Amino acid sequence: MTPSEKTEKKRLIGEVLEVGSSRLKDNEVEFLYQFVTQYDRFIGITETIRRCHDSWSSDGKFTRWEYYTYSLGRNDVGICVEESYHDDEGKSGEYPKVIIYKARDVINWFRDYKRQKSFDSVRDICNLI
Repeated sequence: MTPSEKTEKKRLIGEVLEVGSSRLKDNEVEFLYQFVTQYDRFIGITETIRRCHDSWSSDGKFTRWEYYTYSLGRNDVGICVEESYHDDEGKSGEYPKVIIYKARDVINWFRDYKRQKSFDSVRDICNLI
């Protein structure tokens, strides 16, 4: 990728995601460019990951299940993160929704989760990073 191509693609990415002063490699720029220009392919992808761990309270040991739901395709380009928990003591709750919209955070998130089956339809783009 030539420097002028990279600059132009970063400019286009910056119209949708917060790029700031991120230093991006060529493959990261290409991934983000494909992500924002072909975002319609990501719309509707949702993944829920369940994690379980034991912890302690004043009442003794308890088990907590945490649920992380990641979805793409809401109102804006980005990744919507919804977190909730439930434990065997009957406590449950939700955390405020978070939207991942910073370029570096999107890249890091995809590096962690791109192997999930729900991304099979966009594997060609995910494999860029």
